[in-house]
Parts: sequence; structure tokens; C-alpha cells
Amino acid sequence: MPTFQSRPFRPSRTTATLNRIFRAHPFAAFGLPFVGLIVIASFGLSSFTQTRYDLHESKVQSVGKEEALQMSKNRKKVDLREEYFRLQMKGDELDDWENKRVPRLPGQPEWGVGVEGIEKSREKPSL
Repeated sequence: MPTFQSRPFRPSRTTATLNRIFRAHPFAAFGLPFVGLIVIASFGLSSFTQTRYDLHESKVQSVGKEEALQMSKNRKKVDLREEYFRLQMKGDELDDWENKRVPRLPGQPEWGVGVEGIEKSREKPSL
């Protein structure tokens, strides 16, 4: 008794017709679904992009004339000499640093590859 049926599988007429159409026009099988997916996704994602633009718009607001005048009244007076000396003091702070060494792992050479590594690289690999 055979394990498999002795007669081969024969597809129906509609399956054969669809296979013939897809072989003649591969865009119908691959390109059309891809383009359709892109178009549907663009409409689906439009709400997310609109939310993004609304959030950006809420952060950036135009200032009216009255608010601008109020802001200009409360401004701090800026003196160029004072700012110059303040920046000079910060520059002096940047010069006060100290080099700290990183602790080496046990057996790690001080500089580059150790003698053992050079000897291993000179050995010819056996094939």
C-alpha cells in the first residue's frame, strides 16, 4: 500500500487561470499589493503626522505687542565687559584638569601588544 496517492494533484480551473494571469502580469501579484499598501499606510499615518504638527504649533506661539513690551521691560541689562570677564573665568577653570590613568587588567601589557602576542603572530598557521 503506497503512502502517497498515486494520482498527482491537479489544480482547479480557476487556480490555473489565476496562475496564468500572474505569470503574464507579475505586477498584479507583487506591484499592485505593494502600491496599495503604501497608499493605505499614507492615509493611516496622516493622523499621526497631523498630531506632530499640532504639538509643534502649540509650542511655538506668536507674541503680541503688549507681551513683547512686557518682556522688554523685565530684561536684564547686559554689559560686554562683564560678560567678557565672566567667560574668561570659565576658561581658567578648563585649564585645571588632571590626567588619571585607567587601571590595566591583570596580564595586560603597559603599551600595545606584549611579547607573547608578537611571537604568536609570527608563527605560521598549520594547514
